Amino acid sequence: MEENHLRPMSNLRQGARMFDLRLVAYSPFGDRLGVLPHPLAVEVAWPLNDVPSLKLAYTTTAASAGLLDEPCEVAVQWSADGNVWTEAPDSRFLRIKRRGDSSNPTGMAQFELPGFVWMLRKIVLYPGVAPLVDGKRAFLSATAGAILQTFISEAKGRGAVPGLNWDFTPTLDSAGQAWDKVLTIYYQPGMDALTALINLSEQGVCDFRMSGRTVQVYNADTQLSRDLASGPGPVDLRYGRDIAEAPDDGTLEDVASSVLVVGDNGLVETYTNAAAVQPWGPWEQYVGAGGVSDEGTATLLADSALEHAETERVQRTRGIVLYGARWLPLKDYRPGDRVLAPADGGALESLRIRQVTLARHSTGVLGGALVLNDRFLERDIRLARRTAGIVGGSTADAGSGARPAPEAPEPRTPAPPVGLIVNPIAYIDEHGLPQGQVTVTWGAVTQDVGGVALHVGGTSCSCASTRLGRRGSSSRPRRRPPQRRRTRRSSSVPSTPSRCGRSTSARRARSPVRWR
Repeated sequence: MEENHLRPMSNLRQGARMFDLRLVAYSPFGDRLGVLPHPLAVEVAWPLNDVPSLKLAYTTTAASAGLLDEPCEVAVQWSADGNVWTEAPDSRFLRIKRRGDSSNPTGMAQFELPGFVWMLRKIVLYPGVAPLVDGKRAFLSATAGAILQTFISEAKGRGAVPGLNWDFTPTLDSAGQAWDKVLTIYYQPGMDALTALINLSEQGVCDFRMSGRTVQVYNADTQLSRDLASGPGPVDLRYGRDIAEAPDDGTLEDVASSVLVVGDNGLVETYTNAAAVQPWGPWEQYVGAGGVSDEGTATLLADSALEHAETERVQRTRGIVLYGARWLPLKDYRPGDRVLAPADGGALESLRIRQVTLARHSTGVLGGALVLNDRFLERDIRLARRTAGIVGGSTADAGSGARPAPEAPEPRTPAPPVGLIVNPIAYIDEHGLPQGQVTVTWGAVTQDVGGVALHVGGTSCSCASTRLGRRGSSSRPRRRPPQRRRTRRSSSVPSTPSRCGRSTSARRARSPVRWR
């Protein structure tokens, strides 16, 4: 086992658990080069479903400084005893950005390294062999595994990213579980794999991370959402032992009690929330719902906006103790886990770890912090994901933009739509009555049943209602509206405007990622 060359910890207590980090350099897609023993400063951030980052300061006169002269990989390893070192998930970084000053006599250089998953940015989608739909490549009724494997395998077939691996398939995630979501989605040729992966994660389709040079993708809120806050031995982060400080940043900037929703086809609706915080009376908010023309979907979007704007938003950051702590980051908990941690007033609550940050600066002391979400903020994230799915994200709800059809005998029958996905959602309207809304997506129809190109003027949905019978009962049933089961069916019509399945342009959903 290799010796740890990092500087000793001056405040390490005798008999306390020792937690430390070290840096190990690797050649690109190659073998281990050696330890970087004397960094001047190190700061590592592990966010959930995002690109990790490593900031590193090193002097050219220090041992092994030459390993950073050329592009390389840097692995961050942790140890709880100074003997056994482990590379945690998302802990391999790319030395691609450097900054130095030749006039500085110390020869100090600074490096900013994105996590290995950043390399997916260098994989772009090609048009493929199938005809494009409105200039976009279609993935019909596809899983996240099928979409991402297409990106990576085609790139490797062109000779790109030869050392990048993946351990999921079109049918199973990286944990060997069947994919629980399918979607019909369209991507513009030229879109990079990192943008597609983050977009899928933002819409609640999957979670992702790296294990060394291997991309791992899981069903959302499964493998990367461990519940360590319950059970006989919960991970409880307590003041003085595991937590050193607990700053909370709160703001009322986003509070609103009324929201104006403006959609397509003259849709203008106003929704209110009497339970919202109103210290200065009602505040208003605007939601632009392009692509939405029905009241049910507008209500869902308004509900999401009003719930997010109901009360003060609080960001919880917890400074963690690494010397003598009972629970250690990376070893006992990681991004995505739920742990017990001090919330408002210091009471322990179940909070989800959104980011782990560890840093060592000129003092040589290793410290860290956690960014935590409570159950209310997690609900907001789920609502945002649902909203993204409703308005489309990168999906196109129906076909449009097909080339004009060549001359052919009439009548012509369009080919049946493929990739049909039905997503029902129940909600309570402003009168307190239960309602239902169904979002239906399908692949564009560009040919007739004979395979000849066809311009489809529109697509319509039809629904049939079936009254459900009641089981017999000896007591008199209460009066209530009859339950109905609705069956929806979609069909293409060459010259009839679409009513249920409107066509919208595919859009690239962006997130504030530093390394994109």
